[in-house]
Amino acid sequence: MDGHFNLVTADAVGAVAAMASSDLVDPGQIGFLGASAAGWVAPRAAEDSGHVAFMAIASPGVLRHSLVARFEEFAGGSESTEPRPSEAEIAKKMASWKPEGFDPEPYLERLNVPAMWLFGGADRNVPPIQSVAALRSIKQKLGKDWTIVVYPGAGHGLFDSPATDARAAPAAEAWVRRHVHPS
Repeated sequence: MDGHFNLVTADAVGAVAAMASSDLVDPGQIGFLGASAAGWVAPRAAEDSGHVAFMAIASPGVLRHSLVARFEEFAGGSESTEPRPSEAEIAKKMASWKPEGFDPEPYLERLNVPAMWLFGGADRNVPPIQSVAALRSIKQKLGKDWTIVVYPGAGHGLFDSPATDARAAPAAEAWVRRHVHPS
C-alpha cells in the first residue's frame, strides 16, 4: 500500500511544482483542497513540495490505512443500508485491530501549514471520532494552526453533489479565502 501512496503523493508534488512554475500563480498561495484519501496524501505532498501554504480536507484518512479500511468494512461503507454501528461498538472493535500499513502520523506531525479538517459524524468510511481525537492530540501537542469541524449526522461525501451536509463546502471555501492572500 505504501507504493500506492508514494505514486499519488508524487503526482500531487508534481502538480504543485507545475503550478509554482507558472508566472500566473503566486507560489506562496498554493494549497490543497481534497477529500478522503487526500488526508493521507496532502500532508506528505505538502512536506515534499515545499510550496504548499494551506490545506482543507473533507472526510480525511488520518489514521493508519489498515484501521480505516477495516472500519469501512465494519461500518458498511457509504453504500450500506444497514444501521451504522454504535460508537461503543466501533470503539470496541477498533481497539481489537492491529494498526498496520501506511502511517500518516509522522507527516501530520511535521505539517507546518494551516489546515482545515472536516468530518461527517455519521461517516461509514472514515472513523470520525477516532480521527478527530488523533488530530486534536497532534494539534494540542504541537500547537498546530488547524481547524477541525464535525458535522453531526453527515456522511463521508461532504464535498459530493449533493453533499451529506450542505454547510461543508461553503465553510471550506470561506476558510480557504481567509488563508489565501492574493498579491
